[in-house]
Amino acid sequence: MASPSVAVAAAGKGPSVCARSVAGAKATSEPSAARVKSDRIIKDDFKQPFDGPAVGCGERRATAPVVSEVKLPTTRRSKTGVRAKAIVVPEPSFNRRTQAVRRAVEILKLFSLAEPTLSLQDISDRLQLSPATAHRVIQTLEEEDLLTRVAGTETYRLGPLLPMLATRAMAHYPIRRIAGPYLRRLAYDYEHTMVLMRYEDGNVVYLDSVEGTRPLILMLRPGSRIPAHCVAPGRASLARLEAKEIERYIARGLEPCTSKTIIEPKALQQELALIRKRGYAIDDGDWVEGMRASAAAIINPDGYPIGCITALAFASDLSINRAHEIGRALQEAAASVSEELGTA
Repeated sequence: MASPSVAVAAAGKGPSVCARSVAGAKATSEPSAARVKSDRIIKDDFKQPFDGPAVGCGERRATAPVVSEVKLPTTRRSKTGVRAKAIVVPEPSFNRRTQAVRRAVEILKLFSLAEPTLSLQDISDRLQLSPATAHRVIQTLEEEDLLTRVAGTETYRLGPLLPMLATRAMAHYPIRRIAGPYLRRLAYDYEHTMVLMRYEDGNVVYLDSVEGTRPLILMLRPGSRIPAHCVAPGRASLARLEAKEIERYIARGLEPCTSKTIIEPKALQQELALIRKRGYAIDDGDWVEGMRASAAAIINPDGYPIGCITALAFASDLSINRAHEIGRALQEAAASVSEELGTA
């Protein structure tokens, strides 16, 4: 077996050893057949040489260069009697940090439209993490508003910081740039305020708007959220989702925004079927009393809603018939935006 110490010496004449010392060493260190070379090394031969008489030799050692020793990992004896080297390499700190970030991202990606809330045990099981490790990451995400605990439960949902970050990202997203000219043209042609919104986790999120000549103060800011079933752009988006996603949305409960909001599951399903057939949605006071709106969804090449063009006005300025007329124009504009996005 190799020695656990390696001596490095410069070339030259090494220390002299007398015959008596050699013979004595040989007589006392004769190994048996089963014995391997011991880790005990005659250290005098590897120490720094010095001027003076060698013990038992009656002569002086020659001066030699300084010898440096390179220490290898310590050894331990295994059950088989063979010494094995135990080498423990500490993980670099940047690897640990990278792993923590990766785990945080993996946790955020678990949340979806189908499963907007998850418990600690759900997250731990799916990522095969210990509950303690999962809890540490979740706690950090919660402190940074990336996750939020659902009141009165032991479950979590995506936090309020994510929509804010998404809004900043959307400022550079092609849909806003491509839809802009259509919003301006529609606002000019129909004199009503045109709004660009996007469906997200059961809500529609305000992205942009262009004011028309008719008076309307729109108290919405980027990131503002409205329950999807309460407003035309939300229902236009829901109508484009798969049946299972719609069922999951309904199962979460349909809270009213006004007395006109559709809150019966069967009635909402019928309304979504009608929207799919004609291509646009109408809101007649479902979100705010005295307001009317028309909306058409912008879809990606897979048919998923990624935005919605909405015309918004006071009911006194927008008749139902006019709302349907504008709805057809919005449908054409949304189709054009969808086509341009497919080639963007």
